[in-house]
Amino acid sequence: MIVILAAMDEEVDALKGSIKIKEEKMIHNTECIFGELKGKEVLLAKSGVGKVEAAIRMTMIASLFDVEYLINIGSAGSLDENIPVGSVIIPTILGVHDFDVPDEEWSKDFTDERHTFYPTERLLKIAKTISDDKTFFAPHVSGDSFIYRDDQIEKIKREFPRAKSCEMEAAAIANACEVMDIPYIIIRSISDVTVKKDSEIDYDNFLKKAAKNSALFCERFIAKESQDAL
Repeated sequence: MIVILAAMDEEVDALKGSIKIKEEKMIHNTECIFGELKGKEVLLAKSGVGKVEAAIRMTMIASLFDVEYLINIGSAGSLDENIPVGSVIIPTILGVHDFDVPDEEWSKDFTDERHTFYPTERLLKIAKTISDDKTFFAPHVSGDSFIYRDDQIEKIKREFPRAKSCEMEAAAIANACEVMDIPYIIIRSISDVTVKKDSEIDYDNFLKKAAKNSALFCERFIAKESQDAL
């Protein structure tokens, strides 16, 4: 089956209505929705917010079910004013912006292989075939903080100058997928532009819009992947 993870209720609900639901139940305190989407068997689950919650849920699901591939949907913050609210952002490489140790060998900007992750190339190629001028493929970072303050933004831009977007779960999900040898892709949509003043207000106003755009791209992706697999 295809597993789809989303952190919050708004992000789950944006896709739930499109699924032909067969069963809903809690598994180890995780909300799980089983059904069919675009002719494919899917499991839509709520991961919870943050790297630990997401990694736990991903690992639990992968240990219980045969996962064909994983899609992580939801919102993200833009680190580039040229990637506006509502855009779909698909990471081509992921890093962890809040991992920091006094280690001379530790390096930033996606150069340390211990905390750098690569979405599955086959799935990225499929996403590119259905993209438009509102879809961006770019480096991305995750960390356990909502990014809106100048000091947070400056730190990320200094240490990960190539990063174009950020959020709180994707790199942890990518880490778990790579450890468990599960193909994956991240499909997020921009809810706020972090480099813009009062971006946290944009987040409150545009979270549902971002969740919807991410969910719609996810649906198109599954339909295209299913077609290509025939």
